[in-house]
Amino acid sequence: MHFGQILSGAVKSEDAAAVGQAVRYLAWCWGQRAADEQFVYFVEYVLRHLLERSADKAAFCAVADSGTFATLLGVYANFHDKREVDELEREFRLRPKPNKSCMDSSGK
Repeated sequence: MHFGQILSGAVKSEDAAAVGQAVRYLAWCWGQRAADEQFVYFVEYVLRHLLERSADKAAFCAVADSGTFATLLGVYANFHDKREVDELEREFRLRPKPNKSCMDSSGK
């Protein structure tokens, strides 16, 4: 199993903590690109695997918190034009919000 599959699995299982950790690792890899060009190819491959389909983007946006999303977007912007970056940001802003009608009267 490669890293892209692990990250996709975390998204599919809606494990926000695992997604956050994986995105931080991906950002670390991007930071190492000056030391070894292979990091660039690795990050590009993982991003493509994670976000290549609309359904994949929607699933990631639904599970990622704002910090995780901002970290990923910072890396994503290096591989995509402004239109695609804006589209991903819009997807995140419009993602389904938690259903607050299920909260009890104390707000929990």
